[in-house]
Order: sequence, then C-alpha cells, then structure tokens
Amino acid sequence: MARGRLRLAYIVNESKRKASYKKRKNGLLKKLNELTILCGVDAAIIMYNSFESVPVIWPSAREVLQRIARFLSLPNVEQTRRMMSHESFVEERIQKLNTQLLKVKKDNKEREMKELMHKIFTGERTIDSLSFIDLKDLGGVLKTNLAKINGKAEEIMMDSSTLASSA
Repeated sequence: MARGRLRLAYIVNESKRKASYKKRKNGLLKKLNELTILCGVDAAIIMYNSFESVPVIWPSAREVLQRIARFLSLPNVEQTRRMMSHESFVEERIQKLNTQLLKVKKDNKEREMKELMHKIFTGERTIDSLSFIDLKDLGGVLKTNLAKINGKAEEIMMDSSTLASSA
C-alpha cells in the first residue's frame, strides 16, 4: 500500500536527519543504478553532505570523470539538444494545459447540450428561452446524434440484407 504524502521540512533532530539521509542516499543510488541498467543511459552522481568527510561518488570517481569528459567533448549543439530552459518548460506545460482545458470545455459543453436536449424532449424546457449560441450548439449535437443514428440504421439494414440473401 502506498504511503501518504510526505511533508517536506528540515529535520531538526540530527540523528533522525542522518538516518533519513542514509536511507534516501541508498535509495537514490539504487534508483540511479537501475536507471543506467534498464534504460542504458550514462549517469553519475556526486553528493556532498555534512555527515561524511568525502563526497559520495557513483559509480566511481574515474568513471564519473570519463562521463563528464565524454559529455564535454560533444559539440555544443549535441550538449544542449535536449536541454530545456525554465521558460520553454513552462511554455510547453501551458500549451499542454490549454489543450486539455479546451478538450474539457468541449466535453462539458457537449454534456450540457445533451442534458438540455433531454430536458426539451421531456418537456421540462422549451427552446424559446435559449440564446442563439445555445441553439447553435444544440444544433451541432443534434447533427452529431443524427449522423450516429443514420450510421447505425445503415449498419442494421446491411446486416438484415446480408441475412435475407443468405437465407
């Protein structure tokens, strides 16, 4: 079962902070190792902390230096090819959210129109009180539903003619 949301705050008690650091460090190193194995990526980590006199270097100091040198030897275009600035990240995120928002608005409007259509058919509402925009949207929903009905009717007709010809 998943744990609840963790409240991130500085741990004042030094022994608890040290224990938490040690557990998280081991977890991070394990995840980094899994990432390199499963995805075939070159990764390295250098962690400085106040509990240990030397930094934690993974996989080894020599390999980390080799990976950094290999990265620095790449042309500048290759180094920055997949990099994303904060601005471009935020812009991309805003675009995705705007697309999602438009989709949700469209779905909501469709549901509202279907509900309105149902109320009109049951006599709870009349079309006299509707605005031009609502009438236009209701017409779009009616066209869509009629197209679905006609498609289903054609499908039934095809199936019945196939059954009649085979009998």
